Amino acid sequence: MMRVGHVLALCTVVVSTSGAAIAQEIDWKKVDEAIGRSAAVVSGDVHRYGFPRSDLHVTLDGVTIRPALALGGWTAFKPMHGDPVKLATAIRTGLAASKIPLTPPSPPATQPTIDLDTGQLDQIIGVKGQANGGVYQFGVPRRDPISETGTQMTPAGPLGLATGIGFQPTGGGKAAITGDFVLAAEEVNPVIQTLRSNGIEVTALHSHMLDEQPRLFFMHFWANDDALKLARALRAALDKTASAKS
Repeated sequence: MMRVGHVLALCTVVVSTSGAAIAQEIDWKKVDEAIGRSAAVVSGDVHRYGFPRSDLHVTLDGVTIRPALALGGWTAFKPMHGDPVKLATAIRTGLAASKIPLTPPSPPATQPTIDLDTGQLDQIIGVKGQANGGVYQFGVPRRDPISETGTQMTPAGPLGLATGIGFQPTGGGKAAITGDFVLAAEEVNPVIQTLRSNGIEVTALHSHMLDEQPRLFFMHFWANDDALKLARALRAALDKTASAKS
């Protein structure tokens, strides 16, 4: 059976100038205006914009997928080189050629309930998760520093360099899970073996960047089963990697 990881491919964009002093002068309001929305995440010198596919109704294995689980894309800006407003304009032009909603969705009056033992999930995964649009999300950064063309890629989470895991409740303590592991080459096969031996399907393996050090691979996955059982399997896979654990 063919699987899909994302409707819109994820992307990381590094922008602006080489000097920290000039980076502080970036008019982020103009970047927001060019891309058509405010940044969903602002962390350090990174501004990240989300593009959820709230217009789509997608099911997989009988599960209606929430946009926060796997339907959408994002772009992140970090001061480095290039004109941020021109790049934001180019991204907006590219998005306009698709059916991706260009108007930001209105936030819900109340967040959907996460019908899972999130405290247990936090303990098993080893980091604190957060609720977002009916999905309980984790970001697990690597312990080793990552650079792109000589620039340290920090903070890792907003730049898409932390292993991302989402749990969407499906009833009775079960959850649909997906996300992507951020892996060094020697970690790929051990993680594949661990996931598959625990009933988690590997749905994609690819690269997201060109000149990062160390070279990284991104592995997407899918399962729908008891949430705590899946969390233990994911933790076992994370233990095959140089991932942080609090």
